[in-house]
Amino acid sequence: MENEKALMNAGGNVELVTLENIETRMAALEAQVRHLTKVTPAQATAINKAVRQRAEVLCREYGATGCERQVADRIRRAIKLGSGASNVREIPACEYKVTMNQVSMWDDYKVIRDIKTKAREQKG
Repeated sequence: MENEKALMNAGGNVELVTLENIETRMAALEAQVRHLTKVTPAQATAINKAVRQRAEVLCREYGATGCERQVADRIRRAIKLGSGASNVREIPACEYKVTMNQVSMWDDYKVIRDIKTKAREQKG
């Protein structure tokens, strides 16, 4: 066929290259590039704002006023674990909507209860 050519790959093996193979490789490369592109500073700010607002809502709901910062830290920790990023600015741009959904759905009563208990113990 005229669209097929035999090329030697990096391992020294002869590989048949077709249009389908090229399209598959391009799709894989595009997916890798998408994961390399990080969220914009505005998106990172929006994520952080959503985290703070969610923490305020949950603390109000569970009667843990004054614990907003600790709850926000726990939400951020969950985001980082889910995305594999070291901080909010390192989240892949393609994961922005997923991250925002994760923030809006985060509700870990056990974590909030533990934070609330520690805060009471510190106040003594």
